[in-house]
Amino acid sequence: MLDTRVSLYVPSTNNISESTSTQEFNNRSLEIGKKFGQWFGGFTITEANGGWLTDNGDLVVESVKIVSSYTDKAGLADHMAQVRELAESKRTEWSQEAISLEVVEIKGGLDFI
Repeated sequence: MLDTRVSLYVPSTNNISESTSTQEFNNRSLEIGKKFGQWFGGFTITEANGGWLTDNGDLVVESVKIVSSYTDKAGLADHMAQVRELAESKRTEWSQEAISLEVVEIKGGLDFI
């Protein structure tokens, strides 16, 4: 039973609030998905909209793609450092103040039938 969901929120902006092209946005999420697939065996990409306050107090509202994978505790322990390293690398590459990384323990979990 896979009892943990790991998600990285991929921004649609560069330099905090400048929009990227649709192709770049898609490429970003697929790049993260491929890494998650290697580490956790698969991934799901969900489109969403969100907003946050910059360090300057400006509200940035943007599209995001949430790249998620399910894993067990052993898989999380094996790859969490790599996930954090990837998030930090992409935060810098995409000129973001922060990138959201979410780790949620799922009661009941995910199973394949």
